Amino acid sequence: MLENSPRIRAALRTLLSESGHPVNEVYRTLCRLATVHHAILLEEPAYGFGRVLAEFAAAEIFGIPETTLHRHQDFTLLPSNGRPISVETARQTLDRFGIGSAEGRRIVVWEDIDRMNTQGLNIFLKTLEEPESATLFLLTTANPESLLPTVVSRVLSVTLEEHLQKAVAREMLRNLRPEEQEGFAHVSLHRPGLLEILLEEQGNKKTPLTDILHHCSQIATDLVLGKPEGLLRAYKGILELKELETARKKSTHTDEYLWKPMELFCLIMEGTLEKALISTTIEVYPTHISRLATRLLQFKKDMQQSMNTKLSALDFIFGATA
Repeated sequence: MLENSPRIRAALRTLLSESGHPVNEVYRTLCRLATVHHAILLEEPAYGFGRVLAEFAAAEIFGIPETTLHRHQDFTLLPSNGRPISVETARQTLDRFGIGSAEGRRIVVWEDIDRMNTQGLNIFLKTLEEPESATLFLLTTANPESLLPTVVSRVLSVTLEEHLQKAVAREMLRNLRPEEQEGFAHVSLHRPGLLEILLEEQGNKKTPLTDILHHCSQIATDLVLGKPEGLLRAYKGILELKELETARKKSTHTDEYLWKPMELFCLIMEGTLEKALISTTIEVYPTHISRLATRLLQFKKDMQQSMNTKLSALDFIFGATA
C-alpha cells in the first residue's frame, strides 16, 4: 500500500462520519480496545486498509487531527513496503520503545507484522510479555496463521472482513464513472490498498500493474481448468512473474514497485479457486480443486520462508505432495 494513501484516507473520513456504518462500528471497537490493552492486531485480507485505520485510531487517542499525526513526537509508523522485517530491524525498533515518552504515551503502528521471521517474532514476544506501560502497538497482518501462537495470545484481535474492504473500495470509487467503477473494482479485487496503487498508477502512468493482474488471472484460469496445454502456459507464466519480481527487487525505484507479482498471483488464485468450488460451469472434479488449494497454501508458505520459488512452482503445477 502507498504510505500516504490519500484515497483510503478520504474514504475513511466519510465512512467514519456515518453513525452505524459497519466500518465506523469496527473502528469504535478498535479505539475502545486500545484503552484497555497494549497491543491490538488488525487481521485483514492482503492489500487492505488496516494500517490507515490504525493511524486514524492513533490520532483519536492522542486527541489531534489525523492530518497532523505524522508530526506528533510520540507516534511511530512502521510501514512494510512489501519487504521482510529483518531481525536487526525488529531489535532496533523495539529497543527504542524502552524509553518513556515526554507526554507519557507512545503509539506504534506496525504494518504487516507477519513479515518478521521466527527470531524477530520472539524478540517482539518479549516486549509483549513485559510491556512498557506508555506504549501502545497497533499491528496489522494478512497472514495471522504465520504468527507465533504465543504472540497471538498476547494481543487482542480485530478482524477487518471482506465486506468492510468492499465498503471502503466503493467509497474510493464513488466519484468515477459507472464503467470505471466496475473496471477498477474487478481488477483490484475490491481491496483498498491495491485500488490505491492502481488509481495512483493511472494518474502518474507508472508501472503496468493492470497488465500484471490480468496475466495472473490467466495463469489462475489455466491452473483451475487443468488442461495440459494450459498447465504448461501457467508454469511459464509463474516463472515470468518470478523473474519480474526479481527485477523489481533489484530496482532502485522502490516507490514504483510496491506490489509483488507472486503475492498478487496467490491473491487472485485464491479467488479463482473459491469461485471454482461453487461454480457449475467449470467442468473439473472437486478433488482436483481441493488438491490445487492445498498446493497453493504450501506455495505461499514456501514464498514466505524465502525458499526456491521456481522449484515450488514446479511442484505446484505438476503435482508434488504438499
